[in-house]
Amino acid sequence: YLFSLEKRTDISKIEIHNSIKFEFDKKSKTVYSYDIIFKVSPLNNISSSVTYSRNYKKPNFNDLLWEPFGNPYLKNEFSNNFYIKNILLTNYGQLDINFHYIDFHDLISWRPMVGTNAYWIPDNISSAKSFGGDIYVRSNEIKGFTSSFSASYLKTENYDDSINEQHSGKMLIYTPKFSAFIKIIKKYKTQTFYLTSKFVGERIYRYNWPHDNILPSYFFGSLAYERHIFNVNKFKIFSLINCENIFDNKYQSVHGFPVPGRTYSISITIKEKL
Repeated sequence: YLFSLEKRTDISKIEIHNSIKFEFDKKSKTVYSYDIIFKVSPLNNISSSVTYSRNYKKPNFNDLLWEPFGNPYLKNEFSNNFYIKNILLTNYGQLDINFHYIDFHDLISWRPMVGTNAYWIPDNISSAKSFGGDIYVRSNEIKGFTSSFSASYLKTENYDDSINEQHSGKMLIYTPKFSAFIKIIKKYKTQTFYLTSKFVGERIYRYNWPHDNILPSYFFGSLAYERHIFNVNKFKIFSLINCENIFDNKYQSVHGFPVPGRTYSISITIKEKL
């Protein structure tokens, strides 16, 4: 059973949101979450908000029972969260600048198990702390061009009871500290060109002493061309030619399993007219 309450209060240009939710289950303890949000909009195109919340996450069906990778012994995840969000809207686009701090208890984390094949399994991390910030920029369409850019700094520290003391506080495995993404779109009549690129910083894949095992950072780009071919009744037919990893970079998302180099694909897409 779920039970929730919400309240909103407006004081001049300040909005205060409060909510609380209880979840009752005969097979487990009652869990609850709440949040307090202060939102300030001094101008029509500027808004800032501060959020404090306590959240929970129950393991889903895949987390618990997905054969053979699920973990039926997973505990509920809890977190105390603090967020600062800022949004600026202009005639040219949007700018977001955000910061966060999260204190996790029994964090549900998926990690790879490498053997003859690589597969991911979930496990609880008794304690972890995450903090950082991100920036997001999006342009409005100008002469058929639109673009977006995002970059983030994320530090998630592992304080699990099971790891050795010399590794306590290190970055969570397979979690990059730095990442960035760029997307550029150009529309011309019935054609659309897409250029995307992504950067992922180095990641620890195994704790070791005196030096951890590191997967190096990587960068890759993709180029795509889409064309509207024709219409059929209420549907539009598009063709798409895509080139992934145009620079043919060599990298690994999971240690021991290199990702293929440059690849090409052609596809036909059917979209319903709006």
